[in-house]
Amino acid sequence: VGFIFKLDSTGSKLLYSTYIGGSRRDEVNSIAVDENKCLYITGSTFSIDFPITQNSFQKEKNEVRDAFVVKIDTKIEGKAELIFSTYIGGSNFDSPKSITVNEDGNIIIAGETSSKDFPITLNTFGFSSCKGLSTDWFVSILDKTGTKLLYSVCIGGSKNEWVSEITLDSSNCINIAGFTDSENFPLKKDSQLVKGDIVVIKLRPCFVPSF
Repeated sequence: VGFIFKLDSTGSKLLYSTYIGGSRRDEVNSIAVDENKCLYITGSTFSIDFPITQNSFQKEKNEVRDAFVVKIDTKIEGKAELIFSTYIGGSNFDSPKSITVNEDGNIIIAGETSSKDFPITLNTFGFSSCKGLSTDWFVSILDKTGTKLLYSVCIGGSKNEWVSEITLDSSNCINIAGFTDSENFPLKKDSQLVKGDIVVIKLRPCFVPSF
C-alpha cells in the first residue's frame, strides 16, 4: 500500500496523511502539486481492487502490473478527497516514474513498459505499438478529469530503456531524461549511443517530437 503525507514548513507538524492501494503490492513513485494545491500521484499496482473512480479512463486492471494516476484534493474531508483514480497499462509490466501537470490541468506521466498492448495514440518514431520484448519509454497525457487519454506514445530501441524524470519547461515543452541499453534508440541525426548512455529528449507543446 502506498502512502502520502504532508508536513508543515518546519517539518514538525503533520498536516495531511492517507493510504492508497488495494490488497496486493502498490508503489507510489512520483507526486506533483497544481496551483490549487491538489495532489497528483502516480505509481504501479498489482491490486485488482485498487480504488478506481467510476468514469476513469481505464477501470479494469490488466494481467500483471499496471500504472495508476490519482488526483486528491487535500482540502476536502472524507471520500470526496479522491477526485479521480485510473489504471493505465497493458498486459505486462508498466511502471511510471515521473508525473507533472501542465497549465491546462492535463496530467503527463512517463515511465517504462514491457506491454506490447500498452495504450498509445500515435504512430510516432515508427512504432504502431510498444515492442513488448523489452522495456520501452512511454509518455502519456490524461485530460484534467482523468477520463480521456489525450496522447500516448512508446519510445525505444531494441533493448531496455528506463525513465528517470519528466519536466515542463517555460515554453510548456515536455522534457524527458533517462537511459538506454539500445544503440538504435531514436535520436537526432548524427547522434551516437553506447550501452548505458543517458538520453534527454524534448517534445513540443503540440506533442510532436521536435527532432
